[in-house]
Order: sequence, then structure tokens, then C-alpha cells
Amino acid sequence: MRFNQRFVKGVTVLGITGVAYFGQQIAVEKIFTQNVAQARAIASYNPDVNPFTADASLKSLAKKAKSGSELETAKKIHALLKIQSPGGLKPSSSGGEKDERPPRTAAETLKKGGDCSEFGYVVLTLANDLGMKSGIIFLDVGGGVLHLLPYVEADNKKYIIDPQLDEFGLGGARLKTGKIVKLTYEDARKGKTVRFVREMDFSQASAAYHMEWGNYLEDNKDVKNALSAFKEALKRDPGFGFIQRKVGTVSAKIFNQIMKDAHKAYNSQNWQRAAGLFEDAIAHFPESLDNAKKGSVHSNAGACRYNAGHFKNAAEHYDKAFELTGNEKYKKEADEAREKAK
Repeated sequence: MRFNQRFVKGVTVLGITGVAYFGQQIAVEKIFTQNVAQARAIASYNPDVNPFTADASLKSLAKKAKSGSELETAKKIHALLKIQSPGGLKPSSSGGEKDERPPRTAAETLKKGGDCSEFGYVVLTLANDLGMKSGIIFLDVGGGVLHLLPYVEADNKKYIIDPQLDEFGLGGARLKTGKIVKLTYEDARKGKTVRFVREMDFSQASAAYHMEWGNYLEDNKDVKNALSAFKEALKRDPGFGFIQRKVGTVSAKIFNQIMKDAHKAYNSQNWQRAAGLFEDAIAHFPESLDNAKKGSVHSNAGACRYNAGHFKNAAEHYDKAFELTGNEKYKKEADEAREKAK
């Protein structure tokens, strides 16, 4: 994952295609512009999808993995999933500099193949179905690029399970320098060779899936739904700074574009359209926006509603502007609108 750049997936590590890097670069200009063909090609995002739902195929695989001890079961999970095994997972890139398809759930990955984050979803799904604790580790492999590795807990110890490697308990990563490293869970947590960024337990790990959806939708310039996906990811892991920043930057870009269109409609005295746009901007207030600016947007919406003859709605916006700022000017304008509404 690059904090400032694109979510790059399908990068080759150890000669194997399928490793995911998390990050994104937002297109600044014309973020709402979509041609019809592209819009139709964008898959539909469903925030209620659980990437770790075990279908019949995954449940069958979990039964095959079940062994005597937790450690034996963990080793069997790796043996069944590793891409070198007959019937193991199949690498399937989702694109390079741009996501060409949406992320896959564990069930979809088992059928169609996937990249490293999607391999991780399969590992976690099997572990959960078997009643084992599991999670995800994010590592910075250089230049703000984050790499994902899944782990399971067996006999009170955590083991990385990387289906792209033949060795159990190790995860592979290519550094920005080109050097390839293999890490145990302890190596990763201690930041040995590769800087540790964050760990998510199973209850938080679906944040990665929804974050991938946000990246995919943003790549396809569906930024409003991308914001919804990033917010959904943030619900699952509120403390992940990368997702927090994504919500902030995408919110700000949506807000700025709406405001630009709103002022254009206002200057054209298209009061109805301008009011709707200002109200849309209100619904997309960035967290960084202070109360004075929020009050100003409500005031603009109020002025448009007033000029359109919607005096009750105008008064509501002026009241909100006064509540946010304490500026008596807004209170006076609210009272005038209420008088007109009588």
C-alpha cells in the first residue's frame, strides 16, 4: 500500500504473481466524469458483504484441514492452499497501476484465484471456520508501500501462512530495493528488515476488503461510492491511519467539486440546482472543515432556498449556520425567512 499512491496489485514476488500492495492516488480533475461504458462496467458495491463467509467449498476444505492439534491443522491449511500444491490457490492479478476488477471474497478467490490480500481472506476464512484465531499484518516494504500477510494462532503461537511460499510459517515480501525477504510472525512484529505498520485481528480484518473496494471504485472515478467503502472500512478498524486519511482526502475532493458546481449554478441564478448542490456539499462535509466554513455553506444553501421561494427550508439552513457560528447575521436571516413563510 502506498499512502500517497495507487493500490498496486499483481506485483511479482519470488517469481510468483499475486502480491498486493495497498495505496492509492486520487485523480484530482473531473472526478465525477464517467463515460457510459465505464460506468456500466463498474461492479456494484455492497457494504454488507462479508468476505469471510464460508460456502460449501470452503467448509469442505476446512474439514480436510482439520487435524490432531492446532499446529497440525495450521500446517494442513498451508499445504492445501499453497499454489505449488495440486488444487491449491491460483494467482490472479487484479491489475497493475489500476484495479481492473473489484476485490474477491474468500469464496470467489477459491474458485477464480486471487492476489495476496485475497489469498489472506481464504486463510482467515478457513481458520475462523475451524475455530482458530487469525489476523492480518501490514508491513511497509519501502516508500510507503504496504504489504499484507495473514497469520493464524496455533497452540498459543502465531504463524504466517503465505500460500505463495512453499515454507510454512513464513511470509514473503519484496523490498523497494528489490531484495526479497522471508519473515516469521515475530520478525514482522519486531520490524526486522521490514517496518511493521499495523496488525488487525479477525474482527477487524474485513476492513482490508472494504478498503480494496474503495480503491477499485476510486480507480473507476466512482468517488462517492469509494467514500462509502472507505467509511465502511473505517468502521471495522477505526484506528487505521491510512483509511482515516483516505476518508479525509476523498471527502475533501468530493466536497470541493460539489462546491465548484454549486457556485457556478449560484452565479447563473439557477437557485434550485444551486440549493441542491450546496445541500449535497453539506452531506459531504470533510472532517477537517471548521464550523465557520460549515456555517457559510448552510448560509449559501439558505440564500438559494430563499431565492427559490422555499422560505421554511431557508430558515432551517440559516438556523444551522447560526448554531455553528453564533453569528447574529444568520439569526436575523432565519427570522426574515420565517416571516416570509407565514
